[in-house]
Amino acid sequence: MQNPSGCPTLMAQRIYLRPIQATDAKDLFSLWSNESTSEMGGIERPKDIDSIAGSIAYFNVLNDSGFFLKWCICDKKTDSFLGEIELYPLKPQIRPWSEWSIGYSLNESARGKGFMSEAVEAVLKYGFNDLSVLRIKADVPEKNVKSLKLLRRNGFSYEGVQVNKLFVNGVFKNMSQLAITRARYFEGKRKL
Repeated sequence: MQNPSGCPTLMAQRIYLRPIQATDAKDLFSLWSNESTSEMGGIERPKDIDSIAGSIAYFNVLNDSGFFLKWCICDKKTDSFLGEIELYPLKPQIRPWSEWSIGYSLNESARGKGFMSEAVEAVLKYGFNDLSVLRIKADVPEKNVKSLKLLRRNGFSYEGVQVNKLFVNGVFKNMSQLAITRARYFEGKRKL
């Protein structure tokens, strides 16, 4: 289903991804202020809910342009918020946008149940089929072993370490870089 904003709603088996909305501020604040989420995601915890509301307004402008796609991950049965996922082009000044990046975070209570794998697959399918992306990469803090495994299960290949990629809470963090190409994605689909 296409959303008028340019950021479509995506469906998966047990979840759906819908464009982020102003009403998601409380859920996003709870998610991103969680110590485990901020540590594993390599992000600074938000100071207050107003900062989240400002971020959502900015994401909506980007969603409208198709320049940056930000979704909430929702449970189909309960309509409840599970997390968020995003897809955005790298080198946005060069078109067509052939290389994109993916990022995500999930509520602690939803982890380990396969929801994020479904969300990543839905975004990969959309990126490679609808946007004709050639490559999607992910940057993951080295300590986030679960995310590294999730990406590998979804066809991503490890490409190396980016030393001092982030400066969060006064500390430099190394990030592992993984990526999947369009050719590899469709090759994996043929094997199923």
